Amino acid sequence: MRTKTTRCTIAASLLAAALLTLGVSRPSHAQAPSGMGRVWADEFAGAQNGSTPYGGWWGYQTGGGGWGNNELEVYTSNADNAHMIWDATGTDAQALQIKATNVNGTWYSARINTAGKVPIGPYGYFEARCKFPNAGKGYWPAFWFLGNNIGSVGWPTCGEIDVAEEINGQWENHQSLHMPGWDPTLITAPNSSTSSYHNYGVNWQPGYCTFYVDGNQTGTFSRGGGGNWVFDNQTVYMLLNLAVGGNWPGSPDGSTQGTGYFDIDYVRQYEYNAPIIPNGVYEITAATTGNALDCYGKGTTNGTPIQLFPYAGTNNQKWQVTNLNNGYYSIRTINPDGSVGRSLDCTNSSPNDGTVIALFDYWGGTPQQWQISQASGGRYVISTAGTKAGGAHDALDGAGCSGASETRILLWGYGGGGCQQTWDFIPR
Repeated sequence: MRTKTTRCTIAASLLAAALLTLGVSRPSHAQAPSGMGRVWADEFAGAQNGSTPYGGWWGYQTGGGGWGNNELEVYTSNADNAHMIWDATGTDAQALQIKATNVNGTWYSARINTAGKVPIGPYGYFEARCKFPNAGKGYWPAFWFLGNNIGSVGWPTCGEIDVAEEINGQWENHQSLHMPGWDPTLITAPNSSTSSYHNYGVNWQPGYCTFYVDGNQTGTFSRGGGGNWVFDNQTVYMLLNLAVGGNWPGSPDGSTQGTGYFDIDYVRQYEYNAPIIPNGVYEITAATTGNALDCYGKGTTNGTPIQLFPYAGTNNQKWQVTNLNNGYYSIRTINPDGSVGRSLDCTNSSPNDGTVIALFDYWGGTPQQWQISQASGGRYVISTAGTKAGGAHDALDGAGCSGASETRILLWGYGGGGCQQTWDFIPR
């Protein structure tokens, strides 16, 4: 549906500056603007290696015909072209892999989208953590959005937001908007984009879109800058695909390998004033390291200590978060059989610094009630309902100020989000 034959790029001097300044190392976690909370994500985790993307969120577009750009690939719904992989460099050791391969002269790949399955927009911050093919010229991986009204108004009136598109052997990333009369584009060169994950994001708000790579702003395009701005009060759907050849980026050549891989660690959606979802089941991870709240030894009994540990998708790392409608939440473990188990509990009902957090039978008292408040970057602080001398509420923290694996969880006075006092809630 899209074309890349006509583009309006930024001036050469700005391109050069961007290429220099955006050669940055990757962060481990999402870089949502301050004040935003997560409303949806696919972490591409918890599924068997080789399984296909979750059908409740993703559908397939299939077939060939060039896709409006004289591309070479035929898109399929085969698991070989889009499947889960184990990847120790991912935040949870898993990722979605989209694979393009040449079979007897025909290229096969996958193109998936959220159309009709996930409500997106208007507005929000959207981010993918991904790495691109290291397989020569002609590969064209993309993380992007199209307006849901494309069937009635066509392209480009529907609008297109391209957050990550890599070409020229995958060293050149393009972030673009497409609308009637204007195709503004930013070009950056993240370090090692084919061998390590980077974060690619866009903050789409009324009248403007600001793009990011690894939490650094790459540029902003605004209503009135040119053309007919079509992005306000619009809903969109998300796409992930790996194209081959075509008008842009050009055909494969002697450098092109017969198979290329586009690996996506996660995709995430954030909004301002986003609440924690009542009765949701979450992985709760340390913002500094990505290690998950974990019941030590997969224990379910009273007194089981809570620690940090790499997420493995087991029930002892999943938590039911329930709004108690009094300003607080309960946080309860999921048992091996999938039932709701014991509660996060302040040992000896103490609200004071150093209190160890463990499992205990749920009875709903103050030591088992938790305030979940928004911090910066789309993260949250988890504080006990109990008050210590002076009236302060201690926050969950890693012992010794640590977010490392096997660190025990305790209470400590909130210090503005330092140490390990901010958390990501990932729907599971």
